[in-house]
Amino acid sequence: GGCATAVASVAGLESMAVVGEGGESDTEDVKLTRSVQEQLLRGDAARAYRVAEEGLNQAKSANDRRGEAIAQDLLAGIHIACGRHDEAVAAARSSVQLFLELEDLRSASGAAQALCDAASSLGTAACEAALEDVSELRVRCRAAGVAAAEAQALLAVCLAYFSLARYEECLASAREAAEL
Repeated sequence: GGCATAVASVAGLESMAVVGEGGESDTEDVKLTRSVQEQLLRGDAARAYRVAEEGLNQAKSANDRRGEAIAQDLLAGIHIACGRHDEAVAAARSSVQLFLELEDLRSASGAAQALCDAASSLGTAACEAALEDVSELRVRCRAAGVAAAEAQALLAVCLAYFSLARYEECLASAREAAEL
């Protein structure tokens, strides 16, 4: 129904930056991402969820932190599309933290967008918490000199500000992102 349609519409968006970034060592991650996307494009959100959960469990068993982060990112996208915003926030926050542990600021910034997207449906407190997390990420990106990740984090900040009806701050964040 609606969940499958919504999920299919985001199938190509979640984790696209992950595919092909890490070279040959990402073979299992790429397979997981493609498998989930294939299920989503078929409109089978339940199967996509099971595949992502299985990937998460396998990554945890193998102590594969990058695999965990990718699986959590995929799960966040599925949860968002299906309207399970509490679960999406938890998965996205986990993904951001795992990517930060790996010092992968670009992927962390991508996951931060899912965090802010999900939090926007949960009210002011969730949005403010997401804004705090993403603002800290943005500072880390700036300190590391990773402009693309900083711009992506700023766009997540903009989304959080927009959800909080803080439009001037949203616009300022968007402009700053555009200048990077």
